[in-house]
Amino acid sequence: MDRFEELSKGFEKVDPAKKGIIMSLLRDFVYHEAEVEKYKKLPQCIINPKDQTKQIKLPASDLLHKHQASKNDIAVKILRSLDGEAPEVSALAKALAEFSK
Repeated sequence: MDRFEELSKGFEKVDPAKKGIIMSLLRDFVYHEAEVEKYKKLPQCIINPKDQTKQIKLPASDLLHKHQASKNDIAVKILRSLDGEAPEVSALAKALAEFSK
C-alpha cells in the first residue's frame, strides 16, 4: 500500500462533494511529503573550513523549505475543507462553549 492509499482511507466517510477536492489535495500532499524526505537527506549548507562562521546555503535547502511550506499549506487546506465534518464535538470546542455562556 502506498502513502496516498494509506492517507485516503481516513477520508472514506467525507461528503462526496468535498471528497474530489480533498483527494486532489492529498495527491499533492503526498508528492511534497516525498520531496521533503528526499531533500532532508541532502546537505543543506557548506561550512568554510577556515572560518566556520561563514556558511553557504545550498539549493537543496531552499527546495526543502519550499516543499515543506507547500506541504503545510495543503494540510491546512485539507483540514479547513473538513471543518464541520467531525461527528463529535472536540474537547476544545466544549471548553470554549462553556466560556461563552
